[in-house]
Amino acid sequence: MPKKSLFFVFALCIIALASCKKQEIILNESYAQNPQFFSRNSNAAKNPLQRDFIDTIIGLIKVADLKTKFAGYVNEHYGTPDWNSSIRLSNANGMRSLVIPIVDPKNNVPLVMFAYQTAPGDILLRFIDRDTKQLRLPLHGNPDKKQFTQYTLKGLFTSLQKAVEVNRKEKEIATNATYIMTTTCWWYSIFYPDGALLIADAQCSTDVVMVEDDLYELTPAFPNGENGGGGGGSGGGGSGPSSHAPFPTECSADYSQQESDFNALLLDAEAFDQPEQPYMVEAAAGVQTKPWAGDWVCLKFSQSCRLRGHVSGEIKKIASSPDPLRTWAFKKIKYEGMQIEGWLFPGTTVSFTQGIATPSFTEDNAALYNYLSALMQVKFNVTYQFKPVGNCPIAADVIAVISVPISVPYVTRGAWALWDKY
Repeated sequence: MPKKSLFFVFALCIIALASCKKQEIILNESYAQNPQFFSRNSNAAKNPLQRDFIDTIIGLIKVADLKTKFAGYVNEHYGTPDWNSSIRLSNANGMRSLVIPIVDPKNNVPLVMFAYQTAPGDILLRFIDRDTKQLRLPLHGNPDKKQFTQYTLKGLFTSLQKAVEVNRKEKEIATNATYIMTTTCWWYSIFYPDGALLIADAQCSTDVVMVEDDLYELTPAFPNGENGGGGGGSGGGGSGPSSHAPFPTECSADYSQQESDFNALLLDAEAFDQPEQPYMVEAAAGVQTKPWAGDWVCLKFSQSCRLRGHVSGEIKKIASSPDPLRTWAFKKIKYEGMQIEGWLFPGTTVSFTQGIATPSFTEDNAALYNYLSALMQVKFNVTYQFKPVGNCPIAADVIAVISVPISVPYVTRGAWALWDKY
């Protein structure tokens, strides 16, 4: 080839490379990362190892954001990360995960970001919405409490909300301290293969050992919420591996709704301590003793169903009282049991023990002292069981797992104060 032709080809190559390089620069400059999304309080994580780990994760997430451009969307629709309130978890691969709360303008945590280290320079990201039911996660864990379950996710959201509230309060009073979550615990449902019951126990953040499969089982909050990859680019946008069999497709909508209602009730059921409520006593000439009765909400399953406890006893007129408006005292108090009120969703059944009651005084003590107030504490158990109803065909192996009874212990207290009625 003539020298002039070679020179012409070489020049075209140089122009083409320069054009590509210029185009690459323009594309890179078209996406400006939000610096607020990747900044943390300089006081965060007094422990240098934890501080360095957070900085490492921030760096990897910045690289992932250049690829999938999620930071702007998260900031606009949910809020910004509170790196200071993050929780660190262990991974089965010997590395760590960081769970970062995304905080909205009202200091609520509607979203969390999971950053799972697959290698020293790689992460797998998942953005998880608080209100999304994660039914692909197991509900019950193993006795060693390492398994990541629906209770684990709920506990993480609750703990992160607490950490955010504490840090915001400290910021308002201008302190230099920062609340760093080293260990936090929550209620956890454990399945014992050699028994018929499941029980509730405490799982702590230091117990959890995540596997990569846990991330793939989480339903992301938005499409890019399932993408990830920092450093070497450990993706995460595909369907991912799964160790859980899919639910049967026949009549799946009916079945899924019943299971969702059951899981929601199980996770949200809450025992109550009733504040001291007044019991008004009418005066009657010559009457020295009177029967009395009280009740209180022991546990609320949902807006439509609750357990109510009942007490009864006797009160006595007293000659002297520090308060002229309170001339009656408790003579005896007896726990009469509890009953269920309202209705449950189809597919959900509950049973409960009447429990062990402990009053704040005995009848013998009441003969010696004047008790103007009374309290009754009850320790009891509720057993939950999912029993699908209707003509919906459900696989036998699924029924064998989800219909196992779950026993949860609770403590409730009711309190009353006697006042004269005029």
